[in-house]
Amino acid sequence: FFSSSLFSRFHFLRNYWEVMRYLRARGELSPLAYLRYAYEFCKAALLTGMLERNIRGIATLWRALRQGMTGRFQPWEAA
Repeated sequence: FFSSSLFSRFHFLRNYWEVMRYLRARGELSPLAYLRYAYEFCKAALLTGMLERNIRGIATLWRALRQGMTGRFQPWEAA
């Protein structure tokens, strides 16, 4: 995760919700998956904001969260 790009963090966070949606449909989703997602999101936001000094990139991560939760995937657009 430290050597990943904003592009890969965006897709990881967005697609994580798709995996959770699949597991929920099968009845195999653990409530801990949401805590794990919160941890991964915070880690990605800190890496983007503090280490890369890319505050606009955090908006991109929020867009990944929103797209993942709604299931409406949009093409990648760098912030």
